Amino acid sequence: MQKSWFNQRSDILNCKSDIENWYWQNGLKLEEVAERLLCSRQLLAKYMDKLGIPRRTSKEAMTLRMKQLGRERGPNWQGGRWESGNKIFVYAPNHPKARHNGCVPEHVIVAEQKYGRLPTSKELVHHRDGDSLNNEPSNIKIAKRNAHNVLHRVVVCIRSGELELRDVEVLLNEGN
Repeated sequence: MQKSWFNQRSDILNCKSDIENWYWQNGLKLEEVAERLLCSRQLLAKYMDKLGIPRRTSKEAMTLRMKQLGRERGPNWQGGRWESGNKIFVYAPNHPKARHNGCVPEHVIVAEQKYGRLPTSKELVHHRDGDSLNNEPSNIKIAKRNAHNVLHRVVVCIRSGELELRDVEVLLNEGN
């Protein structure tokens, strides 16, 4: 059986810098430090208090653990891309169009990459096939808000039977 380093008071005082280094600089858990010192977690916590070595708060411990696991936002982190309602969102907190929670609609990012710029306040991102979950670059177009709204009203009228496609063609030709 290996002897615990706590058997002699001089051992305890000599290990203070090692404990601080392992725990704070290397980010080891109490259990991992205790294992290196051949003692229990509870005994290590007791002596850390006696030596004046502060312990992590639960928030600090969780942040450290998520960093070590390679996750940014917690145990349910799925990589920063999710579907909500009829849109796909991406976690991009530094993006100029990021919302309060750090997310951006994916189609905005795709449009920005395709056109090399963001839509202005008078523009929006249009999905050519009408499927707001299809964010392929070939399906994305930056459109003027007014023209986009007219286009969607025309589509609704055609689907409801109030307007036929040939009527739209006549209206378009009258504008020339």
